[in-house]
Amino acid sequence: MTPADSAPVSSKSPEAKAPPTAFGKGFVLDAWYFVALSRDVAPASLKRYELLGEPVLVGRTRAGQVYAMRDICPHRAAPLSAGRLVEKPGEGETIECCYHGWRFRPDGVCAAIPSLVEDQPYEADRIRVRSYPVRESQGMVFVWMASDPRTAADPDHEPPVFPGVVGGGAKMVEWMDF
Repeated sequence: MTPADSAPVSSKSPEAKAPPTAFGKGFVLDAWYFVALSRDVAPASLKRYELLGEPVLVGRTRAGQVYAMRDICPHRAAPLSAGRLVEKPGEGETIECCYHGWRFRPDGVCAAIPSLVEDQPYEADRIRVRSYPVRESQGMVFVWMASDPRTAADPDHEPPVFPGVVGGGAKMVEWMDF
């Protein structure tokens, strides 16, 4: 009999722990990420980016409001960025999926499912696409990547501000002082 055989058996199960992440393989979460220059996100545009391995749709309403959401339709996983921005009475501007036409508001809430009939008791607004906090600062668009995708909490700080940068135009750097 070995000492391990005679050890008392614990009635408590061990706590589950995430496996360690190899150096250089993890992502920094709860942080702002630069995705585009403001001038590259035109009104009524839908652009696909990849942030931390996630497909992200960045767009701008015709009124100029920038938004970001997960670029996957929850119905059939089609990329929402392949759709278009449409305006329907009572819905406002929505992103229409190219596959079956489901429409989502810029905040990620489903506004309409075209295959539903008028009297069908189904609440489309219970369906949501993950939306991301997004900010424009100094001519750049930043997206907040939260550690918990289910939290709707606002970020605890704003995107970085770079002293001396005004607008988003390209600039030639001739020297840097440290």
